[in-house]
Formats: sequence, C-alpha cells, structure tokens
Amino acid sequence: MVSAGLLPNRGVVDVVFDEDPNDYWAAVLSDVETGEKHQEPDLFHAKLWPETNPFQDRWDATRARWTPDSPYDFWRRWYESLLAGQPMAPDLLYRVATEIPNDTWDAGPEAVAEAIRAIEAEFFAAQVAYAEDLVYDAQANQYRSTPRSDLPASRLDDAVERLEDLVADLRRTIEGDGGNQYRALVSVADDLERVLQKRRGRAIRIHDGCLDALNDVIVLQTDGSLPGAGKDKFVDRVSSQLTRTSDDIYSFDPEVRETVDARAARNYDRLNDDQRVRIAGFAEAVAERSEPEMAEEIREDAEHLRDPEVRDQRPRTWRHRLGGRLVKVVAIGGPGLALVLDKIAYAEQAWGYFQMAWQAIKALVGL
Repeated sequence: MVSAGLLPNRGVVDVVFDEDPNDYWAAVLSDVETGEKHQEPDLFHAKLWPETNPFQDRWDATRARWTPDSPYDFWRRWYESLLAGQPMAPDLLYRVATEIPNDTWDAGPEAVAEAIRAIEAEFFAAQVAYAEDLVYDAQANQYRSTPRSDLPASRLDDAVERLEDLVADLRRTIEGDGGNQYRALVSVADDLERVLQKRRGRAIRIHDGCLDALNDVIVLQTDGSLPGAGKDKFVDRVSSQLTRTSDDIYSFDPEVRETVDARAARNYDRLNDDQRVRIAGFAEAVAERSEPEMAEEIREDAEHLRDPEVRDQRPRTWRHRLGGRLVKVVAIGGPGLALVLDKIAYAEQAWGYFQMAWQAIKALVGL
C-alpha cells in the first residue's frame, strides 16, 4: 500500500479546484492502484484525468492564450497529449529537459520556444529517412542535395536501361494499335521518360518513378481505361517490369530500403486548406534558396498540394520527400532558415507564421 505521506495534503489541494475535488482524488487513487499492480506502461499511457479534468476552466482559459502561434505552443501540445493518454516521445521530452541551458530558460518564453523548436526538428529529422544529404551552403546561400546510395553502378545502369526499353516499348505499342486500346498509357510513358531525363542518377527517384507509374496503371485498370490484371499480356508485362525494377533497387540499396520503410511506417492524415497553403508558402521560400534541381523537385512536390487527384493517389512518395526536406531545413536552422522566414512573413509576424507552418509540415510527413 502506498504510504499516506506520499499523497498531497487534502486540505491544501481542495482549495485550487474549479470542479469537485473528488475528481482529483479519484484520479490519484486510480494511479496508486495501477502502480500497486506494477502496471507502469498502462499508467504511462493512461489519460491524466480518468473522468473530468478538475482544472478544466483554468485549462480552457490557458489554452485560449497558448495558441499554435504563441511561444507556449509546445507546452499546450505536451499537456494535451497527457490529457489524451498519448504522451510525447520520452526521448524528446528528455532532450527538452536536459539540453536547454539555464541562461536560455532565463531569457524568456521566446528563447525557450526557439530552443525546443530546434530540438524537435532534429529529433523528427532523424525519423524522416531519405536517401540524400541536405546541407546549406552559406557562401552560395543555397540548400544543396547530394544523393545517397549504396546501389552498385551496374545495377543502377541495368534499372535505367530496363526503363528506357519499357518506354520505347510503350511508345511503339501505343502507336502500333492506332492509339486506341493503350492510349491511357501515354501519360505513364511521359512520366517515366521525365524521370529518366532528370533523375537517372538517383536510385530513390528511379525506384519511386516505377512505383508511381505502377500506381497509375492500377488506377487506369480500376476506372476501366485499361484491361484489368491478367486480362492483357502487354499491360501485365508493363506492370511486371515496373515491379521488378523497383524491387531490385529496394533489395540491393540499403539507403533506398531505409527511405521506403520509413515512409511506410508513417500515418498520413488528410491536410486542411490552411495547412496546404502554409506548406506551399514555406516550400516555395525554400525552393528559392535551393540549387536548381532541388528547387524544381520541391516545386513539383508542392504542386501536388493543389492537385486533389495526385494528392490522393500518391500520398507517400511526394509527401515523404517534400516533408522530410522541409523538416531538415528547420533542423539545419541558421542563416538559411532566417532567409526563408524573411521571405514568408513580415518581421513582426514571422514567429507566429513559422509556428503554424512547422505544425503543418509535421502533419504533412505524418509526425
């Protein structure tokens, strides 16, 4: 039995409640019972208040002040996670508690919020694996992306050659039957050709190009634009080649495999209009500070935010790529991020705008 000396003095506690103090004591006794049964994991994930929050009125007033664009946003999210029984990651909370120096705590809520933002960004960036190294070149004032791949050059060459043969086969077949039965495959051939022209040296983009093309074929089969699986040898051969090429890259490139597995583990919720607008604005500001190839990719991915058809059909590849890059831009911080913020908001609005954009970016990538 837990000693009575470990419990707060009831007479002291009763005077601070907005509601019936019995709600507080019921929660305390529930926690004690769980602890006595050695059910610590259950206690960790239990709602802070099993029934009514005895401080609800005070919390409602506090939450109205601690808006997402305030420096108290982290603390609002932390407390709400406890109320819901879905606490933040312990490793993240440990870093917040141990890595922020005393002088930052003494500097005020804005300084603390900035320090927490940096810790959060670094923490989440490690969870958004993508087969590239992203850095900010201070001399050129540009973000630069370098592909990361362990795929032997010969295997990448084989994958590229296989796709080139497939595109040529698609073109010949579409033209050969007068463009009727396989006309719907024109867009698939165009997209694959675009990947080969612009991304042929990136194993992850060749892999994802195959997945996107395969997804398009499935959609076309579903809506009746193409014969279904097993009903047409040519369409089946196209699907088989796309699957084989993506599977080969996944199997022989650990960097690609880590990226694919990381995005498969995320849950991608639907974004609201405000989130899409904020992400698009932030992405454009990053694109303007990026090397040309990376800028083009960011803009292509951000365009999907405005295209409901593409947005709903390809939720993982572009969202993981765009969201992961934006998270890493925040994690890098420094002068690059300062220039991005200068672009998207007036100085007096920059903090609030960034806070809202940061929450939208995390939602984009399922964090």
